[in-house]
Amino acid sequence: MTILLDAHVHLHRCFDPARFLDSARTNFRAAARALRRSSDVGCLWLTDTPQERSFRRLAQGGPADRSIGRWALSQTSEATALTARHESGDTLLLLAGRQIATRERLEVLALGTELDLPSGQSLADTIAGVREIGAVAVIPWGFGKWWFRRNRLLAATLASLSGGGVFVGTMAAGPG
Repeated sequence: MTILLDAHVHLHRCFDPARFLDSARTNFRAAARALRRSSDVGCLWLTDTPQERSFRRLAQGGPADRSIGRWALSQTSEATALTARHESGDTLLLLAGRQIATRERLEVLALGTELDLPSGQSLADTIAGVREIGAVAVIPWGFGKWWFRRNRLLAATLASLSGGGVFVGTMAAGPG
């Protein structure tokens, strides 16, 4: 089985959820074709900012199925995961996450949680907070954010961490 995953997704209130899911489905299918694989599941990690609650909005129907356009959403056994099934049978897994801005103007993603973590703390303290609540810490790549002084800060912070538990995100080129 091939699982395709986008671990830094924002579903802002201005976007239509059904169109958003349709676009994700199209993109995952194109990526699977480009890889010459069949993808049974596409995963979207909804990394909400402090102002957003897209995962909660999608899950608000509770454990029972609810429909959004041609999609049926249902809660999984995990509180931070939803299954979205398209009428064609295609499946997307929607996962909860948070995005936290650090004092140094870097971002840290907390994957696997809906809990709020305070913005404006140091990079090291933010990573520690994410790890403390049991979420996966990811520092997403950004050319402007990883260059010059912040590059040295990021390298020093990563070198000082013990025990792993922090991932560094990169951008992957899409198909075609």
